[in-house]
Amino acid sequence: NPRLALVWKSTHRLTTKLMYGRAFRAPSYLELFAETSWSQPNENLDPERSETLELALSFDASKDLLLNLNLYYFKQTDIIRATNTGLSKLEFQNVGDHSIHGAELEVRWQATKDLGISGNYSLRNQDDTPYREIQEPERDAYLRIDWGFLPEWNWNLQSNWIGERPRASGDTRPPVDDYYITDTTIRYAHSERWELTASVRNLFDVDARECTGE
Repeated sequence: NPRLALVWKSTHRLTTKLMYGRAFRAPSYLELFAETSWSQPNENLDPERSETLELALSFDASKDLLLNLNLYYFKQTDIIRATNTGLSKLEFQNVGDHSIHGAELEVRWQATKDLGISGNYSLRNQDDTPYREIQEPERDAYLRIDWGFLPEWNWNLQSNWIGERPRASGDTRPPVDDYYITDTTIRYAHSERWELTASVRNLFDVDARECTGE
């Protein structure tokens, strides 16, 4: 799984990174040799392979503000899936390729000594094939606020937005709706040896649904 990176300190505020990586997933024992009630193996499977190309820019706008931009391209080949071949059972086969390209923007701002704000926004575009295993949203975002309102106390509020997810080609189910999940935590750190933390997950009791490939 080789990975290569070129890092260039373009200016005293701007750092540029160009990264390339390759990886593989070997077929599992089930996929190669084990017959089940619904699938049969295939000893001739090739490994799944992937390639990633990234361009990352990090800009120190000031001592309190950091901006990061990441552009990427990801491709999988020889994806392994249980496929209907006309037999009584599904058979594991190398079925095709899948690619995603996108951009991620991150901001970190120390607004005051006691108040920090950070967030990111992602855009992604993936090819419309039935081979992808996870239905990625085209857009998502994250926002977090940290406030040290007393010397030993800290409160944070963070929210994740997951955008609507269209189904893969051939899947007739409706898109998965977007949703927000908000968490909050209050922390009391009396010393370096112990602290007390209380959190509420999904603060607004949102009915958040995740899709499956079934």
